[in-house]
Amino acid sequence: MLQLRGFAGTPDKVKLVEFHPVQPWIAFADKSDNVRVWDWTTQQILHDVQLGGADDEGSIEAAINQVSARDPAFIPNPSALSSALTRVASGKVRQVSFLDLEVAYWQTAIQHYMVNGSSINPPSAVKVHALDGTRLLVVVCENKVLLNDLNTRKSFEVQRAVLDNKSPTCVTFLFRGGHNAPGGQPDADNLMTSPVLAIGCSDGSVRLLHLATLRVIGKLVGSHKATITCLLTVPSKAAFKTQEQQQAAAGAQQKQPSSKQKQPKQQQQQDTLTAPAVAAAQPSPEIFIPSHDLVIGGDSAGGLYVWEPFRQILGSADREVGPALAFTGHAGEVWALCLTPGPEDPQLAAAKVFTAGDCDLGVLQLADSGCKQLLQGFEVQRHCCT
Repeated sequence: MLQLRGFAGTPDKVKLVEFHPVQPWIAFADKSDNVRVWDWTTQQILHDVQLGGADDEGSIEAAINQVSARDPAFIPNPSALSSALTRVASGKVRQVSFLDLEVAYWQTAIQHYMVNGSSINPPSAVKVHALDGTRLLVVVCENKVLLNDLNTRKSFEVQRAVLDNKSPTCVTFLFRGGHNAPGGQPDADNLMTSPVLAIGCSDGSVRLLHLATLRVIGKLVGSHKATITCLLTVPSKAAFKTQEQQQAAAGAQQKQPSSKQKQPKQQQQQDTLTAPAVAAAQPSPEIFIPSHDLVIGGDSAGGLYVWEPFRQILGSADREVGPALAFTGHAGEVWALCLTPGPEDPQLAAAKVFTAGDCDLGVLQLADSGCKQLLQGFEVQRHCCT
């Protein structure tokens, strides 16, 4: 039987809503930029902060952090100074998102099944140790990105100065890197020990923020300077591939001179005839190529971009990664991106990404391999949204 349960958490209009995938929590922001987390089972507010201006909690925290300038006996935590709260007004709230181990598990597992099906086991998010004991509420504001720990009530912020004085607009989380992932080599599933926050900005680029250090380690750049309006994390296709390098090495060894040159000519001819047959009879070894995270973004001018963030070594804010694909998908602003599952049969069409614009919808079909061929086709269906 369908049951409806309401909650009047604010007298203003609710403009943003985020559901936790496991916990009975709903995070929302209203028109006055009040952000609250509501537990719908206990009917209680777990977190409440006003972010439209310089919030009181931030002002108190900023005052505490500035005590050391007046009192030499007060020693603040040096690791928290770069991300401590300031008196800077937060501005308009643009996105709220939960980030913890349960979110990491559900994002990686659900996206894995959507793209790869059930034939390959999903990665285990317990290896993302930077989220151990942490439940973050990530709030993207006009002038900063706030990281509120719901367990400890501690808050950190990423100021606009860290983002080259550009206004943040949206965020998505990256958990699967590659050989160029920050913080050392990932595990066999390409899972990183610390997630990376891909923060869309008003200058048409996406800053990559390493959560463990709260430092920008790279930048995804586009072909235009339009504001990034939405981001989506999509895993690449995992597959078993033949070990071509071993085959090439085996062929090189056959060409090298050996003691066989001293054997009688008849024996050398026999070895020459049987060697290819033996090589052909042995099955080619295969290695597992795990998924790594791609980023799909849309901007205010209708542009769509696909980036491979970890195709090169990252580590500093000046490292730029250009899009693997960039094209105009909509006549106006791109409002949303959504990944939908593909069929279990690998011979049928792959997973799709739906894109929503001002008055049209687009469908991007994901290819099976290679980011250069990630999008097999793009359809735009015009619908009147008035």
